[in-house]
Amino acid sequence: MKILSVRQPWAWLIINGLKDVENRDWSTHLRGPLLIHAGLQFESDAMEGILSNLDATDRQRFPLEKSAFQRGGIVGIVNIVDVVTESQSKWFEGKYGWCLENARPLPFICAVLSDCLTSRLRWLNACNGHVMILLCNVYSDLLNAGQVILFPLNLTL
Repeated sequence: MKILSVRQPWAWLIINGLKDVENRDWSTHLRGPLLIHAGLQFESDAMEGILSNLDATDRQRFPLEKSAFQRGGIVGIVNIVDVVTESQSKWFEGKYGWCLENARPLPFICAVLSDCLTSRLRWLNACNGHVMILLCNVYSDLLNAGQVILFPLNLTL
């Protein structure tokens, strides 16, 4: 099963079914379940725009404190049902919009990269009881690009 790393607060919106499109610069042929990994970074600048896009009921559910958002691990699962280049969704901004359905939170599974690594994560892949993290554009004397790190994964879907 594939895993996508998404910054908070976007990951929260996705797994709670409020964000129906994930914007990416690249398309995918993947359809079906996708685990959502909440990255360590938090986009504080996005909070005002997010709140303006939520109705009153959803604003009540949305956490306002940065500390309320889980980061550095798998937080939920969603189904990719399509990829579009145009959409009426209020969340569509990208070159490609990954259309999402059936989002739901999962128990948090910590999967944090070492602080000594600076990388761009594209795909994470879960298989054989482990989460395999493919590092792209790694800037570290310790690792070469393309090295895989394994984290235990005890998850029943």
